[in-house]
Amino acid sequence: MWNWRDVQDFITNHIVIMPEYTKVKELVRDEDFVSGFVWRIAYEAATLETIDADHHVRVLINDVCGRVQPAKTKVWLTGITLSEDEIHISASLTLRRSTRLDMQEKIRIQDLHHSHGFKSRVHFSCIAEFSVPASRPFEHQRYVDQLLTVLQLFRLGSVSAPRYEIQVDSFSALSTVGFGGLDRIGRLAYEISKEDAPKLKHMLEMLMPMVPTIYSTDGKQTFLSSAVHWYSESLLAIGPPEAPVAFAVAALEALFLGAETTTEVSYRLQQRVISLLRCFGWPTLEMKKDLTATYGIRSKYFHGAEQRKKAEDLKALFVRIGEYARVSCLVWLLLLATHKKDEVLELLENALLDGDTFIRLKEWCNPIAFATRL
Repeated sequence: MWNWRDVQDFITNHIVIMPEYTKVKELVRDEDFVSGFVWRIAYEAATLETIDADHHVRVLINDVCGRVQPAKTKVWLTGITLSEDEIHISASLTLRRSTRLDMQEKIRIQDLHHSHGFKSRVHFSCIAEFSVPASRPFEHQRYVDQLLTVLQLFRLGSVSAPRYEIQVDSFSALSTVGFGGLDRIGRLAYEISKEDAPKLKHMLEMLMPMVPTIYSTDGKQTFLSSAVHWYSESLLAIGPPEAPVAFAVAALEALFLGAETTTEVSYRLQQRVISLLRCFGWPTLEMKKDLTATYGIRSKYFHGAEQRKKAEDLKALFVRIGEYARVSCLVWLLLLATHKKDEVLELLENALLDGDTFIRLKEWCNPIAFATRL
């Protein structure tokens, strides 16, 4: 088997000097495509018994014509464990446990001293692999960001991606790129089983087109993107145990308080959260007690006042308030497909006072899946 340096010497001394190589390079006008194609053919000829030259020619033609090439993305995830080695969510998405190969990285020996993806510790609990049609790395990054949001909304878990890589069947210099993401050891994790696959698939199909993303083309911040941001921060918060509680309350504030709200903030927040979530079977008195306690914690945290609650009590409280924030984000995402925020807030206010209005609110909420209390 040849060393890679031998392959490079062969290409330099025998291929690059050929007039055919020069002619193709002039036609293609992108030396990366030509040199990548030549390298692949030479390397496989030197190391494999057979090579698929026809496939490589098709890839080169697609590159030259600017066609979208098949791509695979691998995401290292935290916050999710699996009941078995591999779970197929859909035709394009698979969740699986890691193998030793996932921790290996092919590099040149002279580059060994440089920083690489796994030189530092990367915390993860499983791997997601998927393929989506995309012409630029930006589009893959947007998909990863939206996938993480849906996985955070599926159940209460500190889901993040400390690392992900994109591999495109191309001879471009950017055919394989890796990204370092947010590497935090979260407080919560949930398990996915084969039985969960249909529900998660359905949620992905419904929510992926509408969940906010930092890679949005218009770059505008909305109340919903603020709410999803604060909810995500509550799951991944570092620092004191009251931080997740405060961030979850901030998510609820973004959803249920309008710009005109200047007085009785905590009361209005309680009433509106209760008005919405009781449509899905969440107990009103329990919600009122939790929201009262959490708003006090939120105020003390943001104003730097001392907390007297035990860490385990704060964590238990966050699990409940985090669920309110998670479900509320889901409901608002789906309600906004057909209604405006002001319309929803007005209906929430009046549904606590008028039976007919409550029936109307229930009608709005009935088509919404995923929000019913288990």
